[in-house]
Amino acid sequence: MSYKASLPLMNSSETKQLSFVKKFLFVLLMTAALVWSEAIPGQQEKTSDAFFNGVMAYRAFQFDEAARWFLNAAEHGDVEAQFLLGRMHYDGNSLRIDNVTAYMWFDIAAANGLPAGRRYRNGLAKRMSEDEVAIARSRAEEWRRAHPGASQ
Repeated sequence: MSYKASLPLMNSSETKQLSFVKKFLFVLLMTAALVWSEAIPGQQEKTSDAFFNGVMAYRAFQFDEAARWFLNAAEHGDVEAQFLLGRMHYDGNSLRIDNVTAYMWFDIAAANGLPAGRRYRNGLAKRMSEDEVAIARSRAEEWRRAHPGASQ
């Protein structure tokens, strides 16, 4: 089911407003993440270029390329990139919806101290089966073990 089809009680102007708000919040998050990544010495060179390239690819609607850049930044500990990978799988606006993968990335971001990661993870868990949550948690733990430098 598409995102818009899941909002049958909203008229088209309300749907457009919600779409605008989502885009605005996403840009705001990306901007905050750029500022945050610039503020951490040593991490700047590793993550800011990858994150910035991901943002630029996303803005150009090159979502697969954006995901690759965000993954590179996430592997170097960029918590905002970890969260945005979850968002890309969560809302289906850029990549296909994959709740297990979205939960995995939200869990990783939450474990690295991002409150939004915790909120999204917990909200998404309410829409998932226990088996899906268990699989997502297992994948997150495997990812953290494989990328010890990307976790706090």
